[in-house]
Amino acid sequence: MARIVHINTVADTFTGVGSVMATLAACQRRQGLDVSIIAGYERPEYGTFADYVMCGRIRHSFAALEARVRANDGRLCPNDGRLCRHATRRLTARLDSLGDVAALHLHNLHGYYIDVPTLMAWAWLHKVRTVVTMHDHWWCTGRCAYIHSACGSDCRNCMFRDSYPATWRRDGGDTANERVRRRDFARIMVGTVAHFTAPSQGLANLASERLGICVSVVPNGIDTTVFHPNNTIGSTGDTLHIVAAAATWTPLKGGKMLRAIAESLPRNWRLTIVGRNAPVKASARVRVIDYTTPKSMASIYRSANVLLSTATTEAFGMTVAEALTCGVPAVVNSATVTSELISDGVNGFAIPMDISSPSDAICALERAAILRTTHSLTHLTADRMAKEYKALYF
Repeated sequence: MARIVHINTVADTFTGVGSVMATLAACQRRQGLDVSIIAGYERPEYGTFADYVMCGRIRHSFAALEARVRANDGRLCPNDGRLCRHATRRLTARLDSLGDVAALHLHNLHGYYIDVPTLMAWAWLHKVRTVVTMHDHWWCTGRCAYIHSACGSDCRNCMFRDSYPATWRRDGGDTANERVRRRDFARIMVGTVAHFTAPSQGLANLASERLGICVSVVPNGIDTTVFHPNNTIGSTGDTLHIVAAAATWTPLKGGKMLRAIAESLPRNWRLTIVGRNAPVKASARVRVIDYTTPKSMASIYRSANVLLSTATTEAFGMTVAEALTCGVPAVVNSATVTSELISDGVNGFAIPMDISSPSDAICALERAAILRTTHSLTHLTADRMAKEYKALYF
């Protein structure tokens, strides 16, 4: 039986990438494929569904410390990341023990756990087909997982040392040269055993431009056994329930815009914010939930009239796709690739997110709520995603 090996920073459903990997693996097993899950490390508070974890807590802590000091998380520079290299050599020994590995599927390669050249040397030696899914901008930058709107085009003089994966180096690390190394290495990978994919056309275009490679678009699929609409929609009268969700509310999730909208909400509207470090405090009309399971998140979506996404940069927009699958329309930032999921007036609206004019967002939310329905507002199913990836493996 053909074996597919997925590798990601973590294997839990707290993050969107972990959820995508879990959903994809489940579909592939139903298709008759033998699937193994490899995680860089485990977060005890969320558990793991990994078959093998590369780094224990102590090793991972030291690797993270080294990356902070040297700004070398996932770097392709020789003699960097000895702890990650040792963990990756143990991984390749594990892969040898699995026997017939038909394909590697690489997800996030940042997170202080892996040495990419060591892993790819194993793939080249064994002629194992490798699919790389870019769930963020990491391959297109010299360090950061996401490109800031204020970034230059060449990653010189990095202004965002605290942006994940963060560094204590004043210069932000050797970002300009590292970006060139990532570009050149991606080209070598594509020329041998690898194929790069992205979940959105916008990210695929960015990667093609910066890396000079062909990037296929495979949208993330949603587990419709968990995320699905209600059979009925309860009458809410003049009351609207808005949901805004993120795994962690970083500055790139548009917290300032969310605060401006929360402060401008009509009296009879309610807002539920899901995710760590929520930018708005709980109040009579604002409920804040730090963490919830996928099933509970689906229930929250179904209780809402509309989803709000204020993110200033995205690679796909997982919460938007999940809400649409539950029949909940969305209002998103038109400046991000999340707008690819929206057909204005059909399943929501894509609008400019202007902090000085939150009333525009309020108006869009009111218009979008009318679109609430008892059927899915998207065709991004997990089975469709699994079918498209299978075509790339073999």
